[in-house]
Amino acid sequence: MSRLWKLTAVLAVMILTLLAAVPALATVLPTPAIYLCTVYEEGNLVGAGKTVEAFMGGGSTAVASATTDGAGKALISFSVQDTDLGKELTFKVDGFDADETPDVDISIEGLSVTLDYSPAAAVYYTLTVTPNPAGAGTVAKDPDLAEYLENEVVTLTASPNAGYIFKNWSEDASGTNPTVQVTMDGNKTVTANFEQVFTLDIFVNPSGAGTITVNPTLAEYPEDTVVTLTANPNAGYGFKNWSGDASGSNPTVQITMDADKSVTANFVPVYTLAVTISPSGKGTVAKNPDLAEYLEGTSVTLYATAISGYRFKNWSGDASGTNPTVQVTMNANKSVTANFEPVYTLTITVSPSGKGTVTKNPNLAEYAPGTEVTLTATPTVAGWRFSHWSGAASGTNPTITVTMDANKSVTAYFEQTFAAWLYDKFVKCL
Repeated sequence: MSRLWKLTAVLAVMILTLLAAVPALATVLPTPAIYLCTVYEEGNLVGAGKTVEAFMGGGSTAVASATTDGAGKALISFSVQDTDLGKELTFKVDGFDADETPDVDISIEGLSVTLDYSPAAAVYYTLTVTPNPAGAGTVAKDPDLAEYLENEVVTLTASPNAGYIFKNWSEDASGTNPTVQVTMDGNKTVTANFEQVFTLDIFVNPSGAGTITVNPTLAEYPEDTVVTLTANPNAGYGFKNWSGDASGSNPTVQITMDADKSVTANFVPVYTLAVTISPSGKGTVAKNPDLAEYLEGTSVTLYATAISGYRFKNWSGDASGTNPTVQVTMNANKSVTANFEPVYTLTITVSPSGKGTVTKNPNLAEYAPGTEVTLTATPTVAGWRFSHWSGAASGTNPTITVTMDANKSVTAYFEQTFAAWLYDKFVKCL
């Protein structure tokens, strides 16, 4: 049935009350109470946006409220307790009050409210909430009831237990916000999904030798999160390797968070290796590995190569020996000099050719400066004898010493004996 209300403004505040003369018309409220309010202003539907509130027994707190839709209608619905039966019910529409009194004609200018009472039975629905996995967290319901009135709004709040974080809602709720609202327009099932989280502890060894960049940087990581770690050495240090739950010598490493993890970035001092050529430009030195700085303990191989006319002499400084290949262990800043020296050749000629030989001691292709070479001339043909030296040597002694202070050339001259000459000239002719 419908009831037509005509309301009159009283002073600046429009208040509508039940007439005291009609107490017999008080209404016993059903459970629940549902009212469809249609609001007019000056005979026209007000449209959307008017707030309609219901008050019980002259109370100052609304028991229910709704906002008019585009047709000027607002559905007021609330539960009634036994103690509410027979109490006066008033409605406020944007500051105007009205009482539910059937067939009372109270004239008021500019505003009328039509209230339709629906005796339909109340509809209730259940809300089932499950944390997943079990024991990972809890879900609070507000209000927390066994059954909910149709279209009642329930607020769910997910709270993870230690070692977990809230991930998302599924089934009849969605999103990643741990607080969500569900409108009860049917039986509903909501699952709160949690996921395990793990901690990542990082350390620098030795302390102060460097830093570690972590991406992403979180206090706790959801399971299977991939974290990128980058080791950054401070001045005077170099990155050596990872230990703990990471490994390798690459300063950038990735780890998968499938458990609580601990990672240490190990740094060591770095040193420089200076190499000098002496005399300058007379040779080269190759370094393997060839780096600007070397981690402590690195073994560096040096290879000395002389240019033409020189040979490698020895190492000095932080290396020693005459082998052109040497290894240096980097346990401090080091300086090494590769010493080269000129080399000289000694050319020997026999004249006339084939009449003798000359031996060299030592017999080398090249000689270091100051090397003393002993030359010995020996005739190889009967009737011939050593005569003298020329060039870089002189004298008639078949054994002579030559000091190598430059490239040198020596000729050994042989001559025929007088008896051999007479034989060749006269006897062979007979």
